[in-house]
This record gives sequence, structure tokens and C-alpha cells, in this order.
Amino acid sequence: AAVTESVQYMDPRWSPDGMLVALLVTNGGTSWVEVFEAATGRLFYTSPPEHYSFAWGSGSRELKLGATEVNLPRQ
Repeated sequence: AAVTESVQYMDPRWSPDGMLVALLVTNGGTSWVEVFEAATGRLFYTSPPEHYSFAWGSGSRELKLGATEVNLPRQ
């Protein structure tokens, strides 16, 4: 039988312009951040693993992953 990982989505946060929503995703072994377009539900960005917290920057395309700041592309 195949083993399936349990994935949990936590701590949703809207981008300052309300166009994107970011979530902390964990599978029990590691965590990462996924960003979705609010209007379509399309996956917009996935961070590398080993990120356990995040925050939006002052702009709606600036995502802070711990000490790392990611500039997300425009749609």
C-alpha cells in the first residue's frame, strides 16, 4: 500500500493589495510557504523547504521568509 503524507495548511495571510494569499504548508517533516492568486486559486509561488515563518513586506510582491526577502513577479 502507498504511504500518503499528511499535508497541513496554516496561517493564511493576505498580501497588502488583496491579490495574493500566502500559507504555511507542512508535511510533518518540513515546512514551506505557498502563495496563491486569490481570484483564480492558481499556485503562484512555492518557497524552498525549511521555511517555518513568513510575513508580507511593505509591498504586495515582497515576501519575507525568515531573514530572506523574496520579490515575487508581477502577474
